[in-house]
Amino acid sequence: MEQVQLTVPDGIFKGKLHAAIWQLQNKSDFDKQLIDDLLLILKMDLRQISEEMLRENYKPETVERFTKIDIIPITNNKELLARVLDIQIVLNRTLIGKHLKNVAGYYYDIFSIKEDFEYLVRYLAVIKQAKAIFSGQLTDIFDRLKPILVSKPSPYWLSRICFELTIVFGKEESQNLLKNLLEKRKAEYLSKREYQSAIWCVDGLQGIGVFNEQERHVQAALVLEQEADQIVAERQPNTYYPTLSNKLSAALNLVFDVQEGQEVKKRLIAKLEAARLDDIKMVAVGGAKISPEIDYDKLLETVNQMNINSFQDGWRTLLGIPVLTESLFNPSGAKPEPTFFDQFFDTYIRLSTKGKPIGTTKGDAAKMNEARLNAREILIILLKMIKNKMDIFGIPPEEFMLQNLVDIKSSFIPNSRLRIYARGLAAGFENDFLLSAHLLVPQLENSFRHVAELKKISVTNYNQDEEFENTFGGVLQKLTGVFGEEVIVELQSFFLDSSNVNFRNELMHGFMDERRIEHYAIYAWWLTLKFVYQTEGYFKEE
Repeated sequence: MEQVQLTVPDGIFKGKLHAAIWQLQNKSDFDKQLIDDLLLILKMDLRQISEEMLRENYKPETVERFTKIDIIPITNNKELLARVLDIQIVLNRTLIGKHLKNVAGYYYDIFSIKEDFEYLVRYLAVIKQAKAIFSGQLTDIFDRLKPILVSKPSPYWLSRICFELTIVFGKEESQNLLKNLLEKRKAEYLSKREYQSAIWCVDGLQGIGVFNEQERHVQAALVLEQEADQIVAERQPNTYYPTLSNKLSAALNLVFDVQEGQEVKKRLIAKLEAARLDDIKMVAVGGAKISPEIDYDKLLETVNQMNINSFQDGWRTLLGIPVLTESLFNPSGAKPEPTFFDQFFDTYIRLSTKGKPIGTTKGDAAKMNEARLNAREILIILLKMIKNKMDIFGIPPEEFMLQNLVDIKSSFIPNSRLRIYARGLAAGFENDFLLSAHLLVPQLENSFRHVAELKKISVTNYNQDEEFENTFGGVLQKLTGVFGEEVIVELQSFFLDSSNVNFRNELMHGFMDERRIEHYAIYAWWLTLKFVYQTEGYFKEE
């Protein structure tokens, strides 16, 4: 199809330009494929345009079409011209001499009209590709930019400009113009408690070469620490402040491996441990149906004695904790064999039966239920403390979890559900237990059905002319011989028992608020880890 002049005027940009091009889709005069490709190009973030981005995010045939768009004869719209020619230069550097100056001019003209600094950043990035072409103009360009840069950009855009500015005009010129300004603004933002703006000033100082990357990490961590200290100074008693731990954790991640930041690291670890202990207490009080008296200091002391000095140490510790069982409660009053739990529960959790055997009466069953709730509360606190220790050493990303699940070939997970499990487990490692719970709990139910199929156990009920799938509770009951009665009892108690946590039912029906989900979801996440990574310890595939 012969190309037709696009009926979009110069002087419209971004959203209005996108809308004008979109309206051409159904007009027979225009090549629909061209219109679709222009819409793709208009959606691109100018800060991200690179050959790597284009080839990673678009199909080869799409990238090839981008290179063949003959844009100059069909429009005088500066943004269309700039974007298309910019992409063609990125994909074919032999076009630099032909189009680069024009592309830079288009971007600067758009900036002059719109005062949108995304265009100015791209303008500098275009010049950066071939400074020699502008060698006789760089001084004039810099002089033209000076009054703009010292007065107009937001902290974010100034930080982005700084990285381009230094490459185009040199470190000395850039620092002479902006170093004092950025340092002054950083102090002003800190005094006004605009902490993110202060961090962008730190980024800008890195951009003009005042800080190297490690120094930037330390400086940004100090800003986050100051923000956390402000939260501590102003927080109300008996109030949950999740952002406090988040700020300290982000600061710690910045300096963890930075040699110059080790003193800051030690200070942050101490503050983070104290903040997370407060988080655990607050969420436990707000989330638990029954909150036993817990000696947090004793639990923390015990966890500290576990010598969790790496992520792997924490991983092994988590997987080494056994699933809660009734034998913990010593219902007969006889002296049990020592168990892992003794060190945690001996002081707190005992049925008040005075050594009498537990019978089958409603009252005794209620006592057992209460004891199970209390024991689980201790275990949840323990899991959170161990997880907090692990967080100091890094968090595995979702793609790592997916590859790991592929490698271990756990019989607990159907192949079609690997991605969902990876996302749910990774969310737990990132402490996003709201997301983790909503992803993993439905998949756990499916996995138990999958296990039943592997063991050739029917989970379908047949009733005359009807047949229907067993509920989750029915499936668990049928798996008693596979997982063992004590494990099944704990799963039923936690996920399904209305007199206990009833986590599955209350979560799925929206009866749980955010704090209760946050409190209990780590237990569901931990159970998932156990079943996925210790599959053979719970059942053997026939």
